[in-house]
Amino acid sequence: MIGCARFSRCTVVGLSLIALLAVAVSTRDTSARQEPTKGSTAKKKTRGQKKATSAKPAPAAAPAEASKPAPAAAPADDSGLKFTRDIAPVLVANCMTCHNAEKHRGDLDMSSFDKLIKGSKAGKVLIPGKPDESPLVLHIKGEEPPKMPPGNNNNLAAATIAKIEAWVKAGAILDAGADPSAMLSKIAATPESLRQAALSKLTPAERDQKSIAAGIDRWKKANIKTKPETTPGDHFLLLSNLSESRAKQVLKDMEKEYNVLKAMLSRPGKPALEFPEKISLYVFKDRIGYVEFVRTIENREIDDGVQADANLGVESPYVASVDPLAGRDDFVSERTEKRSKKKSEVGGPERTLSALLTEQLAFAATNQAGKPPRWLSLGLGAFLGSKLEPRSPYYRRLRVVTVEQQQLGWISKVNDALGGQTEDDKIRAIGFSLLEWLASAFPAQYPRFVRGMLEGQEKLDDGIGVVFNSSREQFLNAWERWVVAGYGQTR
Repeated sequence: MIGCARFSRCTVVGLSLIALLAVAVSTRDTSARQEPTKGSTAKKKTRGQKKATSAKPAPAAAPAEASKPAPAAAPADDSGLKFTRDIAPVLVANCMTCHNAEKHRGDLDMSSFDKLIKGSKAGKVLIPGKPDESPLVLHIKGEEPPKMPPGNNNNLAAATIAKIEAWVKAGAILDAGADPSAMLSKIAATPESLRQAALSKLTPAERDQKSIAAGIDRWKKANIKTKPETTPGDHFLLLSNLSESRAKQVLKDMEKEYNVLKAMLSRPGKPALEFPEKISLYVFKDRIGYVEFVRTIENREIDDGVQADANLGVESPYVASVDPLAGRDDFVSERTEKRSKKKSEVGGPERTLSALLTEQLAFAATNQAGKPPRWLSLGLGAFLGSKLEPRSPYYRRLRVVTVEQQQLGWISKVNDALGGQTEDDKIRAIGFSLLEWLASAFPAQYPRFVRGMLEGQEKLDDGIGVVFNSSREQFLNAWERWVVAGYGQTR
C-alpha cells in the first residue's frame, strides 16, 4: 500500500558537511595561490620580470620564475574590469579554437587561467602591469606578427583590445573566488549572463521600458495592424487589445499561477522562473495574428489546432496565445442565458485565455527547470490549466484517453507513456491523470515527487520508493484503481 516515507536526515547532514569541507579546501587552495598586489613585494616581482620580456617572443622563464604562483585574485566587488566578465569571454570566442588543450598552436595552451599565465615554451605571453611588453597584446594589436586572431577580417574591436590592455596593466588579475585551473569556457561569463547583469543594474521602471520596447517591436514584426496596449504586472507584461477589466483579470490569474509554479519547481540552489525582466504575454484576437507572430519570431510553422506557445529561453521570454473570446469582454448568447450557465455546454469557447497561457507557461518552465520527462512537462501544464477551467471539455477528453489506455492494457500502455514511447496526446493524458491522482490522494507529497522528477526519467522508481514507499508495480496498480473509480463515467 502506498504511503509517505520521510527522507533520511543523515544523508542530508552528511552531504552538507562534505560541501562545507569542500568549500574550506577550495578557499585554502585559492588563497595559497595569491600574492599581494600592492607594496614593495609586487614591485619586486615586476622588476624581476623586466629582463625576461620584450616585444619579441620571450625566452623560456627561469625555474625560479616558473615556480611562482599565479597573480593575486582581485577583491570581490563589481567595479573595474573582471577577468571572467570582460576578458575570458573574448579569449573563449576568439582564441580557444587554436590554443586549447588538444591543439595548443604555437605551443600555447589558453584553456585555463593558469596555463594562460604560464605562456608557451618561448616564454610568457602576458606580463602583468606591462601591456606594451606582453606578446598577446602585441599580437592582437597587429604590432607583432602574426596578427591574432588570424585573418584580415577577424580583428578584435578597438574597445575590446583596450579592455585587455587595461586588464594587463592592472596586473592581469583573476577574480576572487575563481578557480585558476578551471577551463576558461566554464568560468567565462556567457552573453546571456552579461545581459542579465546589465539589466540587474537598471531600475524596475527602466527594465519595464526595455520590455515594453522589445514587446512592441516583436508585435510590429508580426505585421499586426493594431497597436497593443501594455499592462504590467509583478512578473508579467501583457500586450493585447483586451479591455482593461479582462487584462487585469488575466494578469491576476497569471500571477497566482506563477507563484504556484515557482514553489512547485524551485529546488535548493536551483530557483525556477527567475528572470531579470518580466515575461511578456502576447494575446491575439485571432489565429492569423498568432500564427504570423510565431512564424516571424520563431521562424517555424504552427500545427493545426495549436492555440498557444511559450519560449522562456530567449531574451525577453514570452508566452503567446490566441484569445478564445476574440477580444470580447464576455461570451454572451441568448441560448446561454436561457439554458445554462455552463458556456462549454452550449457552444461557447471551451478554453479560457488564462488556462491557455498557464498551460504553456508551465510546460516551458518545467522544461527549463531541469531535464523532466515529457509526461511531466505536458501533464503539469494541463493539470494547472484545469484548475482555472474545471468544466472545460478539454480535460474530459484527456480522461477519456486515459481510460482507453487502461482498457488496452494499463501496465504496458502507461509505461510507454511514462517513457515517452507514444504520441503526445497520450503522454499528456497520462501525465495529467497521474498528477490529478497524486494531488487528490497525496497533496502534501506530490510536489516533492514533481521536483524529484526534474532530475530525469531515470528517477521515477527512486521517487516512487522514497516519496510513496512503494514499488512501481504497486504504484501503477493503485493509480489504475483510482482511474477506474474516478474516470469510469467519462465516456
